[in-house]
Amino acid sequence: MNILTLTNETYPYKWPTISVLLEKNLSELVDNIVFVSVKLSDEKIIETFYKENKYYNLIPASKINKINNLITNLRNKYIMKNVAESMINDKKIDIIIVRNGILEGYIGLYLRRKYNIPVVFMLTDLPYYYHLLDLKKGIKHFLKYIKASFEEILTKNIIKRADMLSSTNGISKFYSKKIKIRSTHSLKSAAPTSFIHFDKKPSYDSKNLIVSFGTIAPERNPTFLLKVVDKIKENKLFDVKLHIIYRDKNELHSDSLRKTIKSMNLEKQIELIENIEYSEMPKYVSKANLSISAIPPVLSYKLSTPIKVIESLSVGIPVVANSEIIDQKNVLLKSKGGILTRYNVNEFAKAVEWLLAHPPMAEVMGQRGKIWIKKHRSHKIEANFFHRTLENLL
Repeated sequence: MNILTLTNETYPYKWPTISVLLEKNLSELVDNIVFVSVKLSDEKIIETFYKENKYYNLIPASKINKINNLITNLRNKYIMKNVAESMINDKKIDIIIVRNGILEGYIGLYLRRKYNIPVVFMLTDLPYYYHLLDLKKGIKHFLKYIKASFEEILTKNIIKRADMLSSTNGISKFYSKKIKIRSTHSLKSAAPTSFIHFDKKPSYDSKNLIVSFGTIAPERNPTFLLKVVDKIKENKLFDVKLHIIYRDKNELHSDSLRKTIKSMNLEKQIELIENIEYSEMPKYVSKANLSISAIPPVLSYKLSTPIKVIESLSVGIPVVANSEIIDQKNVLLKSKGGILTRYNVNEFAKAVEWLLAHPPMAEVMGQRGKIWIKKHRSHKIEANFFHRTLENLL
């Protein structure tokens, strides 16, 4: 089986997305995966290189200027279409996977009609339209809403015409109520082998170290974590330390969060850690006594498949997570690898304090979670399932 992947994500990836990690394992089961993507440099060339049985065709990234950005983006998509066609002719492609992008989706549908190749549309998150529903209103919001509404119409059309939608169960069910979907693949967050096989055990001592990782963008409400630590500090039962490992490129996010930490007098309790390579994550996460996955209970996140819970359990540490997020609730209920609470500062603080007060039980939870992840949520397992699903399209 030869697979062509069209993606609107830039390469290289510092922190791989769920779909990238899945395809890395999928590449071991197929003949070739050919990626056509955008690269981070501004060089006016198309670079093609071969690595680990995968071809990457990298197109120059768009410039920052908005007018330039639109023109460059459209030009890149035209180049992407031409490169994809040359790959189809060269590698005898059997399946096309489109990852998230709208223009990429229509390129995929064009190639499907021209070459009679099945198209899988991989949607890892609800479109921006649904994120806007939860934001403050205003004229700027209205203009974004108009643009996002149009993008949502285009997205639904791609889903309807694609041979398969690969997304979370929540997103698939959400769209199945709106449009007719030909077939679906359940996309789940899973742990890489490097996480599962990481042997270093967390040390349950007096450090009382908590970890949280991911984005610190305002829509994820990182201030919630600060309030949890502040509540624990107020209760005076434990002297905790929270490491927030983040990957945001926008310095305004980190600057704003640092100011908030300072204003709450939490500089001794909270440390922001950036620029951690993904391969180094198990080492950093496993040092903690426990992990926190506090995700705002808005529609777009409720239907997501959060990676924090999976990766934390995979290295053997328990997790405190909110139950409004469907997938992380299911994972913790089935694995018994942590404590579920509502998205409430007091409840999170109590759960963290309970785990810190009961180290042996916390360690049992972490190990139970690790065993469950290895049996049910490794990337190898998910890749095998995806491969069988793709075979049904041929």
